[in-house]
Amino acid sequence: MIISEKLENTEDNKNAIRSAYRFAQEVEIIDRGLFLYGPVGVGKTNILAITAQLVAEYKDKNIYFASEEDILAELKNAYNSN
Repeated sequence: MIISEKLENTEDNKNAIRSAYRFAQEVEIIDRGLFLYGPVGVGKTNILAITAQLVAEYKDKNIYFASEEDILAELKNAYNSN
């Protein structure tokens, strides 16, 4: 099981990673993306990164992974360039 060294080794995180494995193996199409929410510092970004790696591996798909800040900056740049 992949455990990021940045992710605290708790039962909740282990369950989240097991869910990421199950999701990556069973998902067929993701047409709207994934969204996790929760308090700052609980490992949402790490869980999404692990899930993205697993989907790429199991489904042989390219993954676009960006933070909210990245997406907003991209939108702002696109708006300002027009």
